[in-house]
Amino acid sequence: ALGPEQKDAVRAWFGAPARREYVPAPRLAPVRPSPAALQAFWDGCGPVARESGAFLKGRGIGPSAACRSVLFPYVSPPDFWPAGRSRVWRLVTPGYVILPDGRHEMANMHARAIVDPGERPKTLWAKGLPSSGVVMWNGVLPETACLIFVAEGVTDFWTACAEGLR
Repeated sequence: ALGPEQKDAVRAWFGAPARREYVPAPRLAPVRPSPAALQAFWDGCGPVARESGAFLKGRGIGPSAACRSVLFPYVSPPDFWPAGRSRVWRLVTPGYVILPDGRHEMANMHARAIVDPGERPKTLWAKGLPSSGVVMWNGVLPETACLIFVAEGVTDFWTACAEGLR
């Protein structure tokens, strides 16, 4: 049993204003999957499929090694590529970061919708992956080449690759 002093202490404790401190959850920077995981996703994509090819042809874009179709449905999609994306965003190209020593490393995937995405964007980077500092490369020019082509978007990049920047 509590004595009078202990009861007063308990009453005071419950009557005191709550002490709550807001501690925000730490914001974790996006972590890129390994280049090998991105390469495995890229390798799992197939050549441009019929409906994807029709999309490109309708825009006057010929075949390009820089563009592949995401297989639908993707059997076991990685975390950065939710399975539902493959229904709309079927064409993909890898994005690379340039390393301090001048080499490149696969760092992201960029996709284009081939059907009307509605209110959603026409193009998407892989889910949760940073796109800052990521560039697209056609995979053909040697790493030491000093040719830089600036394109507004992924569709323009594919056009340039198909038309001779290969």
